[in-house]
Amino acid sequence: MNIKNIFGFFKKAKNKITSGGILREFIYLDDVSVHSLLASTRGPVAFEYLDTLSNTSHSEVEGGINLTTGLASAETKARRFDTLSHGTQVTRKSIIQALFKQLYDQEKESLIISPIQGALQLAGEQMSLQDMQRDITKLEAAGWVIDPSRLQRGQLIEVEIQLEADMVFRISTVISVFREIIEENIGLFGHSDSLDITAMKSIDKVLEKILVGLIPIRGLAVDYRIITINNKEWIVHQKCLARLSENVPSMPLYIVGVTEQRLYWKDIRRLLFAKSRYSVFCRLSLSDLRNTWSPIKIVNLLDSVVPGLTQEMHLSQPEELAKMMRPIKSMSMPDVDDTDQIDQLQMKKILQIYADLIAKEFQIELSQLDRENIEMLSERNCSFCSSVDVRRIAFNSILSYLSEHHTFKPDPNITSEMRNNAIIKAKIDQLTKNQLDQNVSSTLYEDERFLDTEFIAIYW
Repeated sequence: MNIKNIFGFFKKAKNKITSGGILREFIYLDDVSVHSLLASTRGPVAFEYLDTLSNTSHSEVEGGINLTTGLASAETKARRFDTLSHGTQVTRKSIIQALFKQLYDQEKESLIISPIQGALQLAGEQMSLQDMQRDITKLEAAGWVIDPSRLQRGQLIEVEIQLEADMVFRISTVISVFREIIEENIGLFGHSDSLDITAMKSIDKVLEKILVGLIPIRGLAVDYRIITINNKEWIVHQKCLARLSENVPSMPLYIVGVTEQRLYWKDIRRLLFAKSRYSVFCRLSLSDLRNTWSPIKIVNLLDSVVPGLTQEMHLSQPEELAKMMRPIKSMSMPDVDDTDQIDQLQMKKILQIYADLIAKEFQIELSQLDRENIEMLSERNCSFCSSVDVRRIAFNSILSYLSEHHTFKPDPNITSEMRNNAIIKAKIDQLTKNQLDQNVSSTLYEDERFLDTEFIAIYW
C-alpha cells in the first residue's frame, strides 16, 4: 500500500465517523436527566476532559581554564545545565448533545415506544377489527399495537407529537401580556367593562406563583390513537387504523408533562404556540394510561388543605379562566352598530317576531294560514335588510298584510317600537343560542387519554 492509499484510507475513516448518527436540532434538553441516566448505567460520567501538552529542552555548556606556572599546573572546568519546560493545558467541556447521543444509542433498543421504520406488512389490503383481535400478539410484537398495562414508571419512550403548551400556561401568558399592555397604556383603555382588569391582575399573580418557571406541555401523539378491543384499551399506530375496513371509534393520545422554562434553547413563543411537530424523548412518570391530567401539581395540595379552593379560583378548570378574557356585553339592548348589521337570515326571523309582537299588542289571533303567509312574506322581503330606511319596506309588508286580514288601527309610535323590539329580541335569541351551542360543544368533548412523563429532550 503506497502513501497515497494510506492517506485516502484515513480520510474515508474520518468522514465516516463524523457523518454518522441522526441529525437532530434540539429545542429543549435536560442535562441533569441525561447525566443521571448515563451515570446510573455506566458509572461516573466524564464532565471535563483535560489534555496537557508539555515540551522540555535541555542545554549544556562546558568550559575549562588551564594555568601553568613553572613546575606546577592547574586546570579548572565549569559546566552549566539549562532545562526549559513549557506546558499547555487545554480544558474542553463535554457537549451535552454528545452525551445524549450516547444515552440514545445505549437505550434505543429498549424503548417501550419508538418510531417504527419501514412499511406495514399485513396480509391483504384491509383487515377487520376481528382480524386485528386475532393477530394482536403479532402486531404487538412488531410495535404496531401497544398494551398500556406494559407501560411502567421509569421506562423510556420516543414519540412524535404536535407540541403545544397546556391551556394554563397559554392563559397565563395572555393575561400577563394584556396586563402589561393595559398598565402601560392606562390612558388608552381607561375604564373598560369588557375586561375585568382587577381579576386579570389577581389571576396573573396567582399563576405566576404557582407555575414558578415551569411550563406544562400537552403534546398530541401524531402516530398513535386509542381504541377499545374486548373492553380493553390499546394504543394503536395510525397505519394500523388506516387498514381497518370498518369505522372504529378512537381517542387521541396525549404525551404530557412539566418542563423547565430555563432549559429551552429557543424562544418559547415560537415553539409552544405554533403546534409544530417534534420528537420527544421522555421517561414515564406514571404507569399505564390516565383519563385525566393536572398540569398544576400544587392543585391537589391546595385542595387537601382548603377543600374547594382551586375550584373557586378556577385553577382546576382552565376553561373558566379563559372566559374572563372574553368581552362581556349586555344582553338587554344591542349596540346601535350591531342593530345595523343584519343579514337576510336574521331579517327573516325579525319579520316573524315583528308579526307576533303586533298580534300580541293588538290582540290578534293568528291562524295557521296567517303564519304560513307571514313566513312567505318574510322569505320574500328578507333581502331588504341593508339599512333602516330599506328595512321599513319589509316591516310595512307584514303590517299591511295584518291590517288587511284583521280589524285594528295601527299606531305609528307602537309599530316603530315593535320594530326595535323585534330586532332586539332576535339578537338576544341568537346570542343565547350561540352560548348554548358553545356550552354543549364544551361538554360533549372527545374522550382523551394521557401518558404522564418527564421530558428529557425535544428535537426535530
